[in-house]
Amino acid sequence: MNTPKRVNFTENDKQLLLDIIKKRQIHKKKILIKKSEIWIKIAEEYNSQCESEPRCIKQFKVFYDNAKRNTRKEAASQHVNLI
Repeated sequence: MNTPKRVNFTENDKQLLLDIIKKRQIHKKKILIKKSEIWIKIAEEYNSQCESEPRCIKQFKVFYDNAKRNTRKEAASQHVNLI
């Protein structure tokens, strides 16, 4: 269980991944099997284009969930500041 710490996403890596995800449009309405296929395609496309080390699907999902959470936090914070 002693796996080495993974390298953080660079800003270029983050933007590349978000662009690929946006192009693939992952939505909750799609069935689980289709989502898995889409994540595999995202991983293949990202790993073929990235300048840093290859990543696994789990890393992409964690990054995407964190990005969505941070976006929601920022939107809520801006909404509170408007009130």
